[in-house]
Amino acid sequence: MTLLLIGEAPGRGDGPALGPGGSTGRRLTELFGRDDYLSVVRAVNLFDPRPERWSRRDARRRAVWLLMNREEERFVLFGRQVARAFNADEVPLFTWARAFKPLAVLPHPSGRCQAWNDPETVAKARTFLADAIERW
Repeated sequence: MTLLLIGEAPGRGDGPALGPGGSTGRRLTELFGRDDYLSVVRAVNLFDPRPERWSRRDARRRAVWLLMNREEERFVLFGRQVARAFNADEVPLFTWARAFKPLAVLPHPSGRCQAWNDPETVAKARTFLADAIERW
């Protein structure tokens, strides 16, 4: 089974699709403990490029398209905006839920997200992602 990481949109200086460039890529490299994490998971953004204005309707449309058209069997959603697009905003962090496909929500991976200042959150994310890759 494959795992798909889903972000909002590329940040300034970030490469496309949550790749190793930029601050998001550095965070994911740290969480996975390897810079070649894209060899074991796939990654996309809801939007590429970032829209001028966030539209929940457009995000929801893109989320439905991803659910129906991606071969990956489990999704990890980064951030509450992405979770809302998948109608998963009530899903607790680091918990698998079922919405057509199994999905989980993790904090937004950017440096602006204060959750990453908490060592327990970082440890939880590392364990969760390692388990998501190994167990499935």
